[in-house]
Amino acid sequence: VSQSRYGRNVDIIWVGSTNRAKRKIEIRVKRRAWENKDLQFWDQFGISIDTLTFFDVSPISNAWFLEHGILKPSYFYKHDDPAYVYHFGSYEYKIYFPLRQKGKKFLQTSSKLIQGYNQLPSVGNNLLYTKSLKDVMSLYELSREFDLYSIAPMSETVVISLEQFTDLYNRFDNQATLFDFDKAGIRLMRKYQDIYKLPFYMFGKSYKLQGIKDYADHRKLKGAA
Repeated sequence: VSQSRYGRNVDIIWVGSTNRAKRKIEIRVKRRAWENKDLQFWDQFGISIDTLTFFDVSPISNAWFLEHGILKPSYFYKHDDPAYVYHFGSYEYKIYFPLRQKGKKFLQTSSKLIQGYNQLPSVGNNLLYTKSLKDVMSLYELSREFDLYSIAPMSETVVISLEQFTDLYNRFDNQATLFDFDKAGIRLMRKYQDIYKLPFYMFGKSYKLQGIKDYADHRKLKGAA
């Protein structure tokens, strides 16, 4: 269980939910040991245990949030409802529920963090802005071969700040976006194109017909090639 103080205020947001209200609460999590079922889930996207460790991703057995001074349970592990915590430091978390319906797959502490930012090198050649930490970790397997790195905003409605972009612009020679070929992804791609003049890549119609919307899907269905 995290050891942060009980009085600290952070935002908890259900990503994708129609209810955009924010509540000032704090997440607590209890990690559990990796099971073969967990590792098999991530392996289908080409994500190894070493990569999960590098990006500070862990399976959890429990999660709580603090509301009005009371610590309330919000999750208890079931085999048919696994959850994984993404830890960004300073008790900032995002919890991923892969088997839940769209709109209830994520619980996070802040929309302003950049997923994968802590794992970037100080300088590099190529940087992709993509939609999820799962894609970032899947792409990471290519980083050493192609000097290719990636990051993801906290949701498909978030554009990183000018301060964050300036930092990344000064560290990476080439930058582009790789979002989903759907309404949300196209909308976000256009925002980055309009605001930061970034070129874009997408898995187009032919891939969409094959059930491929992002790099993690491509890795699952077609491998790394």
